[in-house]
Amino acid sequence: MNDGFEACGGCYCGAIRYAISEPPSAVVGCHCTTCQKISGAHYVVAVQCRLETVSFSGKAIAEYRTGPGTRRGFCDTCGTVLAFIYDDPSKHVSLWVSSLDDPTAYSATEHIYLRSKHPSVRLADGLTLHDTWEGAPTF
Repeated sequence: MNDGFEACGGCYCGAIRYAISEPPSAVVGCHCTTCQKISGAHYVVAVQCRLETVSFSGKAIAEYRTGPGTRRGFCDTCGTVLAFIYDDPSKHVSLWVSSLDDPTAYSATEHIYLRSKHPSVRLADGLTLHDTWEGAPTF
């Protein structure tokens, strides 16, 4: 735990809030087809955090199963997608940077799932690229 660190965020309507009590272990640009479909964007940027460092408050987060062992957490009032959650609590949770109170605080340090990258996306940012999750940092 990093004493004094806190990053906060929440959904668009304010019904769900969260706080992160230690710095994220990674920040990734995810190009998987699930993130594309759920966000309506070509890719999303997410901070990776240990589950026990994230606390949610307000309305209970709604969940939608998106794959074996994984689900997306969202606000069922305004529809904001907030998190990618593993069924295994020892894994990390991914929180979308766009849901942070200060989304400019974090930028991707690498890109994952390039095998499903939208063809119009041109990556010239010099970051590390991974075709899948394999080879990406261990979170």
